[in-house]
Amino acid sequence: RLNMTAPFSTWNRRKFLRSTLSVSGSIGILGIPGIVSTAPNPGNPLSNTHIGNNANAPRLKEYSQWDQSLVADPKGLLDLPEELNYRVISESGELMDDGLITPIRPDGMGVFEYDSDHLILVRNHETGDFKYGNHIDESVDPTLAYRVNMEGKALSGGTTTIVLDKNTLNRLEIHRSLAGTVNNCAGGETPWGTWISCEESDYDDHGYAFEIDPKSRHLSGFKRLTAMGRFEREAVAIDPKTSICYQTEDHDKGLFYRFIPKTFGDLASKGKLEALKIAGFQGQTTRFLADGMKIKTPYKVEWVAIEDPEAMKARTLDQGAEAGAHCFNGGEGVIADVENELIYFVNKNGGRTDSGQVWKYHIPEQTIELFYDSEDPAKYWAGDNLYIAPWGDLLVCEDHDDEPCRVIGFKANGATYTLASCPLIGDELAGLCFSPTTNTMFINVQDAGKTLAIDGDWTAIENFAKT
Repeated sequence: RLNMTAPFSTWNRRKFLRSTLSVSGSIGILGIPGIVSTAPNPGNPLSNTHIGNNANAPRLKEYSQWDQSLVADPKGLLDLPEELNYRVISESGELMDDGLITPIRPDGMGVFEYDSDHLILVRNHETGDFKYGNHIDESVDPTLAYRVNMEGKALSGGTTTIVLDKNTLNRLEIHRSLAGTVNNCAGGETPWGTWISCEESDYDDHGYAFEIDPKSRHLSGFKRLTAMGRFEREAVAIDPKTSICYQTEDHDKGLFYRFIPKTFGDLASKGKLEALKIAGFQGQTTRFLADGMKIKTPYKVEWVAIEDPEAMKARTLDQGAEAGAHCFNGGEGVIADVENELIYFVNKNGGRTDSGQVWKYHIPEQTIELFYDSEDPAKYWAGDNLYIAPWGDLLVCEDHDDEPCRVIGFKANGATYTLASCPLIGDELAGLCFSPTTNTMFINVQDAGKTLAIDGDWTAIENFAKT
């Protein structure tokens, strides 16, 4: 069960549905190599400016309670509770500190503590697809890119790294940390303080996971995690007790995988790739309840071997389906509840109304249950990235094209509420994450190309969540 009782002041001690450790390394002039000033970045006028709907709103008393209403943002970017405000800390098209251009379409993102004074964000960019425009980045040295196109130019997918002053949230540095990949959609934080970036692609030489060290300042500082498989990978979550990595696949016949590394904590090592099979329910989750599955009921699972993880002869999803693995219609975000030994993941298009589902896998028991099945798109539609709030609720970012995308909160009993909404129709919200020791939520507005930091009076939201 999600813990709904711990006070907001216990942020530092909470693990919830993630495991976040400090990033260590050699210290430079001001704590991070390459940073020479803590002054605001003069080249980024937005980095220090609150432009949200309530920048000057008075903070509420400690025991106030949010009434669930959102205030329309005059900037038209993100509607929030009146208790909160945002600032833009990065925007696509800006010149970065490494002389490269900030890529478009920010997506999945992780936040890490570097030291007592600095936070680091590692952010994916869902671009580089050969089928669409903007698939190359001419600002990147092709010799430093993972892959190039036929003309020798770097593919535009990858990651960027942002260094922030923890106290002021001023941006101190931004640079590329991975280039030459395709459709870096989501990913996940590791218990040892790195970021896994996932390619949602099955092109030749693509469809891999890449491990990024947040403190690395070089484009060559990544690891390709070959043994974890090659498929249209969306996101990963790692059990810190075993270092087993759970993985989703964004495909209408996608599987739910686990990778068991041969060496604890080394995802680049050899290991076993397996797919989940639900006993007695072989098939797909579209209209799945019609097949007899009951919501919030655990079902025993098995794990079937994927003999050809790099899909040299057959796609991994076809290998798994042949062995009886269950298909999920659009696997998206996944995250680990460390305290309760659970893995939550999102099925974007499954369920009775094709509006999406949230699943819960019990690690010790090896059972799975359907935590939530959307009966109404107005309440929940096409969930994607997910994270756990410091007050214990599951937060899911929506991704669809016809209405404003929202951040939907789930209480422990499955009740939902709307925490934020993007008025730009069809613009995806992504990359939601929280600083482990400050009252700051980070999120991306993808097509607008903006990364936001959100702060304010979170106690009101927490008090609402306890009711």
